Amino acid sequence: MCLVSYSKRGEYSSKEKVDMFDGNPKWAYIDITSECSHKCAWCYGGFNEDKSSRMSFTDFKSLLSKLKEIGIHQVSITGGEPTEHPEFISFVAEATKNFMVHICSHGDWDRNWAEDLANLGVKQIQFNYQGSKRHDNVHQVLGSYLKQVVSMKQCINAGIETVGTVTVGAYNLKNIYNIFKELSEIGVTRLRVWETTGKGNKWRKDKQAKEIFEECTKAANKLGFDFIQSYDPEVNGDVNAHCPAKIKMFMYINSESELIFCPATDKLLDKPITSFKENSSRDILKHYKNFMDKITQGCLAREE
Repeated sequence: MCLVSYSKRGEYSSKEKVDMFDGNPKWAYIDITSECSHKCAWCYGGFNEDKSSRMSFTDFKSLLSKLKEIGIHQVSITGGEPTEHPEFISFVAEATKNFMVHICSHGDWDRNWAEDLANLGVKQIQFNYQGSKRHDNVHQVLGSYLKQVVSMKQCINAGIETVGTVTVGAYNLKNIYNIFKELSEIGVTRLRVWETTGKGNKWRKDKQAKEIFEECTKAANKLGFDFIQSYDPEVNGDVNAHCPAKIKMFMYINSESELIFCPATDKLLDKPITSFKENSSRDILKHYKNFMDKITQGCLAREE
């Protein structure tokens, strides 16, 4: 499921963690809640299917302290939908004290978060964008597309790096140029794409990851998004960190403070790698490296 990013410029905040990578994890992706009011048809996380959970602020502070000791540089706050956590802004304020912070959101906001997030120093917000043609249907929330566009423009106006993240599969690949064009017209200067993966995921159908990324690259280049950062082994970009989990650059922590291989494998592995609640930063890093050293196969989430 690894991401490939297309930018209109070669310098942007998320590139920093790759530039400073020294063999130890630099990036943590934290689910502060498993709750999400949207029900995206391709969702790999199964959010709202099981009993939902929210990370407590106390657990979050402890988690951040251990991540700092480990040497993490960037924290991506996500979910579920992070803005639906009742203490969302407090979590962001705490994280920005010691980390470069990114937010991942569906953008269906009931209030303008942009000014608060900009004042706290949030570097980037990634909006899950499916385009005007399919967004409401895919997210299964009527009117969510128009609200998302408003949120994106608010963030752009507030000076926050605003990214359109597009989930791509057989269902929308033919429309990908128009989706990218809409984002460019909104004012977005960076795109992120990932193909719908997961065991038996129907949305990819007979499309291979390489084919999907090739089509996305052609469409992005036509619109001037020609600087590529690739986390996927199928794509060579200007900056590469192929499978950031396997190369030990990336840590994914779910809303129970458990360390998982990556977001797309939360439902695939028998048990978490370790727990941030129960273990010290030294033991967490030891368990993490031991687990990663045993991973020899390709993407655990992608169908072979």
